[in-house]
Amino acid sequence: LPVRDVFLMLAAGAFWQIAVIPYYKALAQDDASRIVPLFQIIPVFVLIFSSLFINEHLVPKQLLGFLVILIGSFLLSMKQLGLRIWELRPSFWLMMLSSFLYAIPFVILKFVVASGKFWDALTYEFLGAGIGALILLLLPGYFKIARGELTGIPRIGWGVLAVSEGIYTFAKILVFYAVSLTSVSLVAVLGGT
Repeated sequence: LPVRDVFLMLAAGAFWQIAVIPYYKALAQDDASRIVPLFQIIPVFVLIFSSLFINEHLVPKQLLGFLVILIGSFLLSMKQLGLRIWELRPSFWLMMLSSFLYAIPFVILKFVVASGKFWDALTYEFLGAGIGALILLLLPGYFKIARGELTGIPRIGWGVLAVSEGIYTFAKILVFYAVSLTSVSLVAVLGGT
């Protein structure tokens, strides 16, 4: 890959890891049933970024679907204060940041794999994810938290984690391959289902 594309894929991998920070903070503040549906905003950010940066456009029917997702996610994030007063939850803004950060790697990958270097791009994205994980461990307090969590895992738990990570890695490869075949916006919205 050209140096620019290597840098972009390393950044994409790092963004993929760093996006978990606001997600976990949102989970600490609010019910998971209100947080997880907000990941449906990721395709909206992907749609905007892919339109602005890689000139990918969807037909009106597809755009209508994105609007439905946006409105549904927005309504799920609201809490009712009274009969007619609504307020955005603080976790909503954390999930907007997380969704924004998760959308970036999708568009970067689509831009880079347009050159036909799927496996090279994927390799650098995985290296970037490792760099992102190291960045997280260097943040104040995160290493201590991670060490405390890891020491409490029983032996069987390590096996479950290994299988889970294997499935996650395989699924990530499939998603990235799908991005190389079609519209990144459509892949992102299907990922939500």
